[in-house]
Amino acid sequence: MVAEFLPPSAADEAALKVRPGIGALLGAVTANVSAMDDYLLPLLHRARQWAPSGRVLGVRLLATAGMRLLSADEQETIWAAVRRTLRAPQSAQSFRLLGAMTISGNYEGVFGYLAVNHIVRSQRGESSKSDMGSLDLGGASTQITFQPAPTLSPHADILADGYRVNLSGASRVLYSHSFMRSGDTQAWLRLARLLLSRSDTGASTTPVSHPCLHRGHEARIDGHAFVGTGDWRACSTHAQQLLHIDYECLQQPCALAGVYQPRVRGVAFVAFSGFFHIVHGLGLTTGDVWKGTVGEIARAGEALCEQTWSLLLETHPWRSSPAHMQHLCFGAAYIEGLLRGYGFSEPSAQLTFARKLAGYAVEWPLGAQIFYNTDPHHRDERLEEEAEASDEAEEDVVRGLPRRSRQLRRRRRMRRRIRRLGGDYPYI
Repeated sequence: MVAEFLPPSAADEAALKVRPGIGALLGAVTANVSAMDDYLLPLLHRARQWAPSGRVLGVRLLATAGMRLLSADEQETIWAAVRRTLRAPQSAQSFRLLGAMTISGNYEGVFGYLAVNHIVRSQRGESSKSDMGSLDLGGASTQITFQPAPTLSPHADILADGYRVNLSGASRVLYSHSFMRSGDTQAWLRLARLLLSRSDTGASTTPVSHPCLHRGHEARIDGHAFVGTGDWRACSTHAQQLLHIDYECLQQPCALAGVYQPRVRGVAFVAFSGFFHIVHGLGLTTGDVWKGTVGEIARAGEALCEQTWSLLLETHPWRSSPAHMQHLCFGAAYIEGLLRGYGFSEPSAQLTFARKLAGYAVEWPLGAQIFYNTDPHHRDERLEEEAEASDEAEEDVVRGLPRRSRQLRRRRRMRRRIRRLGGDYPYI
């Protein structure tokens, strides 16, 4: 099990997060290697106040799509700064670095699934038959992860993107897929570039019409000027074009961009992160949980998009944050397209949108810790480290072994390295 705690106040909870994400530090750490100290150590020391005193705390840093946007060399620059910060003598007295890596999007989805179901089971004590799927929408990527409902056979087949995990002592195989550059921020930028490419203004300073911006609103997006028309139908059409639902499907069934996905029928889902942020901004809920349908999102989005910018600045709860408020019309159209693309139909009651469940934030890091605690490949990090350290010495004697033995040893070594790098190894 994972030991959990609830910070005593909203302010304490907020203090355990820092913006921007670690990927944004590339320029800072390139110019000054100690910039990572100022970014990371205050956060870790705030978290430490709720941990048992007198212990050196193990720290594992995992990065997601914001880092995946960077090149391998750029990522290594950041991770080298992380290692330097946490292995410095003053840090080593309090923290021990267990690992630092950029994880794949599919594993990010797996971790979100584990977090959702851990919280639900802790709250309700439900059986293994009641697993819920997870939908995560970040700024740069989005994930869908679930255990398909049995069809004609006791175990539904997963023909691609299958991941074996342990939950509550039982093993199951999940489908998990991540769509890169399909988070709400990247999709917003992609739409601006699409509109610009289709306009006849070229490099002129004339603003480009934007159906997902409200009437009366002008904004600069990705360095270009846009003026809003507040046209829900056109906004929805453009949002769907970003999802490439028209791509050829080479392995049936498919969802977005011609990617294979088992059908979601018969599975309940929890949608969190950006999904909840948008339904909250649409006024569909003022609490931490909302259960609704795709149709309700579409109707709320259409009603919001029809409002003028001046009216929103006077009446909307987010009027003090116009930079976030201007995304809502597009956000509604985009998540409607995502959900329909995944296969959620109009009358479906499969969807629960949540910021928190049972008082706990629904976020993938909880699932990551569950994965490391329960997956047999990761139970003893020291054995992994010792195995890696022995690789070079082993290489000297491998050449003298029979061919079959050499193959087995090299295969085991490859497994260890793939696991440490966070690669996809569901059936190795």
